[in-house]
Amino acid sequence: MRIAVVSHSLVAERQYWFWNYFATLSGAEVRLFSPRKWGVHSVPWGHYIMNEGDLRTYQFQQDALIALEKFKPDVIYVQNEAYCKVSGQMMYMRKRLGCRFALFVWENVTPYDQILAGAGFLLEDCDLVVCGSGEAERLVKPYNAKTLKCIQVGVNADAFRIDPSIEKDYDIIFQGRMVPEKGVDLLRKVERDDKSLKALWPQPSFGTPYRDLYQRYNQARMLAAHSVDTPEWKEQHAGYASLEALACGLYVVTSDSSSIVEGLDGCPGVWFSKMGDLESLKNGISYARREENVNAAGREWVIGKYGYRAVATKLMEAFEKLK
Repeated sequence: MRIAVVSHSLVAERQYWFWNYFATLSGAEVRLFSPRKWGVHSVPWGHYIMNEGDLRTYQFQQDALIALEKFKPDVIYVQNEAYCKVSGQMMYMRKRLGCRFALFVWENVTPYDQILAGAGFLLEDCDLVVCGSGEAERLVKPYNAKTLKCIQVGVNADAFRIDPSIEKDYDIIFQGRMVPEKGVDLLRKVERDDKSLKALWPQPSFGTPYRDLYQRYNQARMLAAHSVDTPEWKEQHAGYASLEALACGLYVVTSDSSSIVEGLDGCPGVWFSKMGDLESLKNGISYARREENVNAAGREWVIGKYGYRAVATKLMEAFEKLK
């Protein structure tokens, strides 16, 4: 089966590492269609695009469309929202080539008819819509019942691993955007109120290379990921920082935002604190600090549910049903 994967996010290692693994599955032939550059990321095998950096309006130039036509995909799998121009561009190519079309969506807040009128028509034309969470799926269902609930890519359990040679110098690590909706303000208050708490924050001037991120996780005993919903945004699933930290044997203290709970419910070593509640967050951190051993059970749980094999197998089975 020839699968063309299309997304701006394929320039990032988390994304293309997974699809490189997917290409090793029996019967899978994968071709990635990515911009050459997006933000701080770049890949030499990418294609030229129009409107670089604008998620809603970017589209591929002719060289990518020619390469797509030569590849003769059985399935075009687009990992951009239904209201993005590139999704419409790839739907046109699907109809021209006579292949199947699958779309991955994260949107979990705003109904599609409030974003772009044509988005609903594109969703209706999809052979499969892969939804990152139950909330995303509920927004798709009025337009298309052919859905699959699955995260975007799997967790690399070889890259994110327990490393006993690294000293646990920190009680807690925060990894992500330093913005209020990610819970940074609350975590700063916890740090201020508890002088004994040693926290590891993101490097201010440059980001840690993705392949080295496991080393930072292994310096801490737990990850804090206390996201807080806003009217315009909420977490789209458990969060890759939480999943990758768990794969490194950390405990996780997170919020009870609905998609986070959906994604991590039942995982050993995870505490759900009440969203936006400082005392609840402090209690979760206090419980996690009592743990002396690495969270090996949490790692195994994440591998079983979100590891490369689990996610790739789920997607491949869904694609094969589209034949």
